[in-house]
Amino acid sequence: MFYLIERWNFVEGDLYLHHSRNQPKRFWRTLVYPGPCSRDNQKFGAFVRVLELVREAIKLDKIYTKRDIYYKDVTLFGSQQTVDKLVDDIASALGVPRRSLHITAAAKGLVCGDLSIFKTDGSIINCNIEGEGVLIPSSTDIEKVEIRDSDTVLIIEKEVVANRNQDFVSSFSLTTPTKNKAIFRTLAESGDWKRLPGRPILICGKGYPDIATRELAHYLYLTKSLSGQYLDFYCLVDYDPHGLDIYTMYKNGSLSSRATGMFYEQMAVPALRHLGVKFCDILEYCSVEGSSMSQTIEESGIISTDNGEEPRSKRLRYTSSPPQGLLPMTAHDRAKAVSMLQRDHNTVAAEHTDDLRKLLFVGYKAEIQVLGDQLVRYLDEKLGGQRIGLAS
Repeated sequence: MFYLIERWNFVEGDLYLHHSRNQPKRFWRTLVYPGPCSRDNQKFGAFVRVLELVREAIKLDKIYTKRDIYYKDVTLFGSQQTVDKLVDDIASALGVPRRSLHITAAAKGLVCGDLSIFKTDGSIINCNIEGEGVLIPSSTDIEKVEIRDSDTVLIIEKEVVANRNQDFVSSFSLTTPTKNKAIFRTLAESGDWKRLPGRPILICGKGYPDIATRELAHYLYLTKSLSGQYLDFYCLVDYDPHGLDIYTMYKNGSLSSRATGMFYEQMAVPALRHLGVKFCDILEYCSVEGSSMSQTIEESGIISTDNGEEPRSKRLRYTSSPPQGLLPMTAHDRAKAVSMLQRDHNTVAAEHTDDLRKLLFVGYKAEIQVLGDQLVRYLDEKLGGQRIGLAS
């Protein structure tokens, strides 16, 4: 969404904006004032108002959040999404990261682990305190980070529910949760992350991550290569199109950033691996024995698993309802999967092409909460298996 101000005639009041890079037409955007209707003129007014506030923030050396800007003129902007998009478009137009506009997003992401964050104001954030994790500050406020005993980073998609009634060594099965407890907070409050292989630093973006969360993940990725500390990166997301898209965003950068060609490499973690939830987890652990669900499981084909190809794998075929813990794909989920498959191959991890096709074929998805009581054991087995595989 790069723009170039071609002409601004204050007498006639015309402003022409056009794309300044040789990008596909689907990324082009044009803004003309006066517009053919009042709605176009309102969009232009919102654009100029954001520019005015950016100038004010820079001149006064203040930092505004996007939420602050929205509440400066709620009637004009109409929604927070309007402000978010305009701020990102202006940053792209000027060819600078958003922080250079003195505008940030409100703190959203959480981090917990053997990590200290040294801020530019001299304060130190200790992320090793058991609790709910700490909010990830903007990269402009971070002077450096110090990693102690961890050699792994685990990125968790969102705060989802898990039941912690059973202990660490209870039998492993995927079940539907019965008590609400955020998975990230479950690990942070209990200190269970300290017992997991690699004592992972936990990062939670609460869904699609903000820039601060992605920049911290990228910073830790660079720390591995620059300081000599060996950090492995894993991601735990829902087994659905949005979960796979979030994993791809962490790994390769966001689609909008790649489209503009600006700064996406500063927020990517190429070493990131997909830990779960995976199709093979559903096949192995979503048992329906003793339930009233009607399904048939047929042996067919070869599908890939964490340990390679499994020649006698199972394919799920349902006659009424799915195994416990699975949810039907919605029309929106299907549209998202098709859209991802139609993207340029460089923007979607090749490893997920088959996953997206399986989701469309089977018609069911699995969220992280399908892990239920066995979250810690699941992570222990998965992270331990990954480390053994890397060592061999």
